[in-house]
Amino acid sequence: MSNLYYIDEEFGSDSTAATKAPNDLQKIFQDCKFKPLVTLKKNSKIVRIFDYAFKLLLCLIRIRSNDIVIFQFPFATHGKLKNFLMKLLQCRKAKMIFLINDLESLRYSGNKKNLISKEQYVKNADVIICHNQRMKEFLIENKIGSEKIVVLGIFDYLLDNFNKEKASFDKTVVIAGNLSPQKSGYLTELLKNENRIKFNLYGPNFTSSTNNNDYVSYKGSFSPEKIPFVLEGDFGLVWDGDSILTCSGITGEYLTYNNPHKVSLFIASKIPVIVWKQSALSDFVKKNNIGIVVDDLIEMQEIISNMSEEQYVLLKENIERLSEKVREGFYTSNAIDKSIKLLREDKN
Repeated sequence: MSNLYYIDEEFGSDSTAATKAPNDLQKIFQDCKFKPLVTLKKNSKIVRIFDYAFKLLLCLIRIRSNDIVIFQFPFATHGKLKNFLMKLLQCRKAKMIFLINDLESLRYSGNKKNLISKEQYVKNADVIICHNQRMKEFLIENKIGSEKIVVLGIFDYLLDNFNKEKASFDKTVVIAGNLSPQKSGYLTELLKNENRIKFNLYGPNFTSSTNNNDYVSYKGSFSPEKIPFVLEGDFGLVWDGDSILTCSGITGEYLTYNNPHKVSLFIASKIPVIVWKQSALSDFVKKNNIGIVVDDLIEMQEIISNMSEEQYVLLKENIERLSEKVREGFYTSNAIDKSIKLLREDKN
């Protein structure tokens, strides 16, 4: 039987999802019986050289043919060591799974057709776990075989002992995340309009000038572990860019390919979601009937204003069923199980 390994890293912690997602993945790797191959820490340059040499030697001793190693991709830290490690694994005839957190070629590239140079090594993976069907199609266009791609579906959002009392339906929308004008420029226009629904805002970089009417309430900034327990509202909005008419700019356009961790936050928190109709996750939301899909935020207000409590209860029941899966790591575990099965079938 092959051994299962992951690369143990220190991602730190802050009040954004930037560290929550990779830390959750490492916990799920452990739950799936993966053991740390090496533990990577932040060191000075001199210490790092000796540390890398020792860790590569350790890997050389441990790794056997057909062992399976899972990486979080892209390599945000310790890139040189991981590149050496990939070559070592190939020499040892071990297998590699790359779980994609992010693709800069889709986020920043102007043409969005080709993998950028530093992402080309994703092709070295024996199995790739990608966000959704649209990202899979992009990888296939970049000459990666469909037979080695597993679709995640949605990111998990691990939470322990989560219990939340049901609140009355008062048509309030939650907006959570970086509230700066650069990241959430649409807020200025949205909150200046004459609103028929209420908004509760959570996150850093809030400017008080935005809070200019009785329909807007700023609730503060909280850690990824705490925020699900304090979110108040009936819908969670996932929107990016400067416009209320479409998701725009780099982050807005990226929604057509990626799975925002914010969607997972709302699902874990048992809050139905609002997503852009062109986003990659719109199909997931419609299939599971866990929210509403809109062309723009004017349509959002119309739909919510006219929604009956009976219609909302159905969405709420669906999101509660899905919430338990996301909080327990179901989607990542399922994708990993499929990946291991593919590798073992290939071996036979």
